[in-house]
Amino acid sequence: MTSDMGRRLAALAERAPVAIISGAKFAQFEIQALPAIPATAYPHTYLLPTSGAALYHFTKNGWEALYEERLAPEEAARIESVIEKAVRETGTLRGDEPAWGPRIEYRGSQVTFSAFGQIAPFSEKVNWDSDKSKRMKLREALMPLLPEYEIGIGGATSVDIVRKGINKAFGVCKLAEHLGIAVEDMLYVGDDLQEGGNDFVVVRTGIKTRAVKNPSETACAIDELLETFP
Repeated sequence: MTSDMGRRLAALAERAPVAIISGAKFAQFEIQALPAIPATAYPHTYLLPTSGAALYHFTKNGWEALYEERLAPEEAARIESVIEKAVRETGTLRGDEPAWGPRIEYRGSQVTFSAFGQIAPFSEKVNWDSDKSKRMKLREALMPLLPEYEIGIGGATSVDIVRKGINKAFGVCKLAEHLGIAVEDMLYVGDDLQEGGNDFVVVRTGIKTRAVKNPSETACAIDELLETFP
């Protein structure tokens, strides 16, 4: 996240609670988002890592989880084994494709397959599966093998696996419950809201949505929101 975006989010957080939801684990928020956001905005900012399987808020003791739907280590090990098998059988990867970090990562409340690893340069990720066909094929292979889990496509190269019913819609509803507001009074801004996209599941909650394509469109959306406040 750029410092310019961080300042925008902080300005918005002065007027209304702001939340960031992602398939990334909490540690990635600490690296990729929090340094850009002025610390004065932390008390009004909420973080939902691992596709809404956890919700963090800021207290005098730092960032603390309000809830976290963790997978047991033995669950994660089984999921990892199934992913490895499905990747081989579907030919999702060639043998010579590089990786920056582990391709399969246990994130506490989620297991994620990242084709090139979590910290791969975006330039390496962006063209690998732009139409999602590789990950759709992998997801279809995984679904009958892991029927008790949600299997979603996220980011540019990822497939995220969490317990059934634990997804971005779950996170949205838990946040609304914590804030004591109706889901219908919230706005969700996302870049993959179409059917089959990793944000589509929130549509069924009744939340208002706004589709964006990139960070610059997100910045415009924030600016428009700021104009609605006195």
